[in-house]
Amino acid sequence: MKFASLFLLIICCSRIFSQDNPVVQHIDSIVYKINHSGLPEIRDSIFQDYKDLGLSMKTYVTMVKDASGLKKYVNYVISVQQVNGVSKQLIASTTFYFDQNKFIKAEDFATSDGKEMNFAWYFDGGKCIYPEIVSEKDEKRVGTLIAIGEAVTKGISK
Repeated sequence: MKFASLFLLIICCSRIFSQDNPVVQHIDSIVYKINHSGLPEIRDSIFQDYKDLGLSMKTYVTMVKDASGLKKYVNYVISVQQVNGVSKQLIASTTFYFDQNKFIKAEDFATSDGKEMNFAWYFDGGKCIYPEIVSEKDEKRVGTLIAIGEAVTKGISK
């Protein structure tokens, strides 16, 4: 119960900040429209087993497109690894949002051992505008998200 309350507080605080930033607010309104558009989803999946590593992975990919291009791309992964006879499961997802074939937002989600992580990154003009990048780890993640976002839009538009 305490964790759920803390989680809701974090979401509310991030929403309060995002509403103060007009660009972030605009991006959130676009994301809302995409998520409630009723556009058909295109889905695929990949199953991989690495028996020598004791690792099994299921990856689900979902895309939402309209006549103007890609709107949403989701990469959802469930992995199970055997370590010393104990199974460890990790569920992770990254959702990419696009407007006019430009990458505008990424949402990261992961859960493992009962711990959850949620994070949102906002982009404008190919640069992260929120949250403020404060560490080298943040810079690497932002660079990875931008590279994937650009690769996905180029791959889909062909």
